[in-house]
Amino acid sequence: AELEQLIARRIEHPAIIAPLAAGLADTSAYLVTDFVSADASDVYFRGRTQRLVAEVRRVVAPVVGALSAACVANMRHGSLHPRDILVAEDDVRLNGLGIAQAFERAGLAVSVRRPYASPERLAGEPWTAAADVFSVAALSFEFLAGKRITGLGADAAASLPELEGVQGEALRGVFAQALAADPE
Repeated sequence: AELEQLIARRIEHPAIIAPLAAGLADTSAYLVTDFVSADASDVYFRGRTQRLVAEVRRVVAPVVGALSAACVANMRHGSLHPRDILVAEDDVRLNGLGIAQAFERAGLAVSVRRPYASPERLAGEPWTAAADVFSVAALSFEFLAGKRITGLGADAAASLPELEGVQGEALRGVFAQALAADPE
């Protein structure tokens, strides 16, 4: 029933992979979504030695738009991970929107995806948009730096390498705020 509610919500955004059907097979629940021919973002960025800011922006911007559209509908991702972002040469899509919340409402455990889970989610605090902001920042950092975040806030941001054509201090300030321990 919780998964069927995701289908009924019908959040419209071109970057959201739409849920189409839900049901039970024996004792296992399933959710059918649109098919997208693309690679997971970690596969897409793997082995790329030069991190192009424009390419990371091309991947992250539609994800942020999808999360914003979901936020307006009071839905969060809550468990964002590189495998939830599918990337093709001409398309970027977000998968798994609302599933973690649906599992939690059904009394099921939601897996914690470190280092992408925000400190407040790790502490078991309520769902907020700030948790998804943290996750997007952690993923964006990884896409730009070629490595996962270590630490939080300014400590994490300080390890961002210099990027060509970018004001490093300004970008580090954005990451310090988005990756802060305090969601406010």
